[in-house]
Amino acid sequence: MLKAGMTRMLPVMLILAVVSLYGQGSGKGPGSPPTAPPGQGTGQPADPSGPPPTATPTPNKVVETLAGGRITDVLAQYGAEYPAIVFSHPSLTAPIDVRLAPIWYLEEALNLDLETLRTFKDKTADLVMFYRLNVDETVYHAITLTVDGVVYRFRTDDGKPLWNPSGKIKDRKAGDAALTEGTVRELGGIVARITPSLVSGELVMTMAGDDCQMHRVRLAAAEELLATDFALREGNRIRLRFALEQQTRGAVALQLSTEAQWTLRLRDENGRRVDPE
Repeated sequence: MLKAGMTRMLPVMLILAVVSLYGQGSGKGPGSPPTAPPGQGTGQPADPSGPPPTATPTPNKVVETLAGGRITDVLAQYGAEYPAIVFSHPSLTAPIDVRLAPIWYLEEALNLDLETLRTFKDKTADLVMFYRLNVDETVYHAITLTVDGVVYRFRTDDGKPLWNPSGKIKDRKAGDAALTEGTVRELGGIVARITPSLVSGELVMTMAGDDCQMHRVRLAAAEELLATDFALREGNRIRLRFALEQQTRGAVALQLSTEAQWTLRLRDENGRRVDPE
């Protein structure tokens, strides 16, 4: 079993894995799911008499329960921080990729290592998941997954990740930038590429701007973007608020927004890092 400490000793592998993650797609949206929900718990046997998960309605967020589905594949390998399953169900038009949680959380909180996770392939399972409406690409996140009578809980009933329910970064890496005065601007465009910076440890986005130019913009550390659940993928349209640094004249992101007005704020107008919100 890969230990959490060893995982954190491989930052380059983490960054590369997250870049691969951001390029993953998903299937069609689900139809009307069955109403029978799985039991509750955190890596514990399900209690048939226990109450089902109840979802708190939030804007543009849909929570669904799919009982009696099948895990057709497990998308996980060493170095990947966000394993997923491929889940099929009679109510779905096609199998969908459903994200679980970072490896360190699976191992430390749920005692679920990758070897065990891979044994879930071809097993029947109950899934409670959520996804957001009106986004460029639908991304499915598991709230609970019940396999062989054991319930694994990854998120609260309204979709907040249990490994970071506040959405704030406790150990945020340094990412302040001394901005050149008068260079703050906003621009729409298409995400062309997301690559890791081996120097700063942050992700760098290349965007094909509506001004017919390519813009290379420094974002934030890979693990910080993971914690926000912000859907940033190659091919998606976004609106970027950015500015130029004084020394390098390179662009740094202040804020990202999707067409559905899902906004991720990374820095203030002075270039100081803020908790993603």
